[in-house]
Amino acid sequence: MSKHAIEAYTDSLSVEMRKFGVHVAVVEPGNFNSNIGNGERERFIKTFEAVSENIYAEEFERYVERLEAPENPEEKDPEPVAAAEAVYHALTSEQPKTRYLILQQRAGRNGE
Repeated sequence: MSKHAIEAYTDSLSVEMRKFGVHVAVVEPGNFNSNIGNGERERFIKTFEAVSENIYAEEFERYVERLEAPENPEEKDPEPVAAAEAVYHALTSEQPKTRYLILQQRAGRNGE
């Protein structure tokens, strides 16, 4: 829902800024290798420890296990190069796109 809100806001802002000669674009990256989720993961684990005696303890435990040990550890999210390239293009192109949807495939066992 929040991603759609960003798209809608971008569309609206684009219409408003067009009269000033300003192009508005949105970069929508997929999953990339970063530390962005580390804080959330740590907060979730602390929450789990605090509520481990409630009716959701089993579900919390399974989720924490997945956070700490992914199903396929040989797979990893790609580096955010494509996202950086999209931002660069949006800022420097004479004809930037309105939307930059960046979907990356995870690197598999062979690094492909």
